[in-house]
Amino acid sequence: MDHRQRPLQTTPPARVGHSESSAVESPAHTETCPVASGLAPYGNAALVEDHDLASWDPSMECDGGASEAAYRARWAFDQVAAGNASVQSPDDVLVLPPELVQGVQAAWDASLPAGRAQEQGGIFVRNSDGSYEWERGAPGSAGAFTPNHADVADDETLVGVGHTHPYAAHEGGHTDVSFSGGDIGAMATDPDNLQVVQSGESRFLVSRTAEFDALLAGLDDAGRLVLRREIEDFWDRQYTGAPGTLPEAAEIATRATCERYHLLYYRGRGSALDRVETRPTP
Repeated sequence: MDHRQRPLQTTPPARVGHSESSAVESPAHTETCPVASGLAPYGNAALVEDHDLASWDPSMECDGGASEAAYRARWAFDQVAAGNASVQSPDDVLVLPPELVQGVQAAWDASLPAGRAQEQGGIFVRNSDGSYEWERGAPGSAGAFTPNHADVADDETLVGVGHTHPYAAHEGGHTDVSFSGGDIGAMATDPDNLQVVQSGESRFLVSRTAEFDALLAGLDDAGRLVLRREIEDFWDRQYTGAPGTLPEAAEIATRATCERYHLLYYRGRGSALDRVETRPTP
C-alpha cells in the first residue's frame, strides 16, 4: 500500500493458519565451515554484499568464499521468517533468500505498465523441506495490493508478504519509499511474520517480534483491529508532521512506528539489508 490513501476496512482480513516453527540455535564459531557441514540456513551461502564485516570473525572462509558473517546473516533471516525475532536481536545485517529477491524484483519490474503505477506483490512461503518459495499474487491498484494468503498450500508455511510502492511520473516518480501506516498496521491482524517492500532499487523489511506479539496477547479479532487502526493513525501523524520529501517522511514515520510498537526494521539494496535502529530509547 502506498502513501496516497488507505481504503477503509471494517473487518479484519481472513487468517491463514500456519504451523509454529521452533527457534534455530545461534551458530557458534568453530573451525568447521557451516556451509560445508550442512548447517547453512538456505542454499549455498555467499558473501554478504557491500558491507563492512569488521565486526565478524572472517576466519571461517569456505566453499564459494562464504564466511561466518554470511552464514550468520542468513540465519538472521531464518529467525525472522520463523517468527522468532526480538528487538534484542544482535544482528545488524540480514540477507534475503534469492527466491524472495527475485520475486520482489519481478514485481517491481511489472509495477509501472505503460507508465502507470500498479502495485504488484506476492507471498513468501517455506516448503516442507525447508526451502523457500515466492508465489506471485494478482496485480493490485495504483495504491494497494491484496496479499494472496489463500494460495498457501497444506504442505507450506506462510512466511510473509512482499509488494511494491510505484509512483508514476505525474505523481512525482518517487522511489525509495518505505512502508505505509496501512502496511505496518496489518501486522496486527494478518498472519505474516514479515513484510517486504520494493521501491526502485531499495528494499525494506519489517518483522514482528516477541515484544510485538506480547501486545497482541489476549486480543480477539476486534481488539487486533483496534490495535491496527492505532498503528495506522500513529504512522499517519508522524508522516504528516515530518519534514522533507515523500520518501524521507515515510522513512521517519516508519522508524518511529517500528520503535513504538517493537518491530524490527531493515533496509538496503540487493539481498543484504542493514538493520535500522528502532530499539526504544532508555
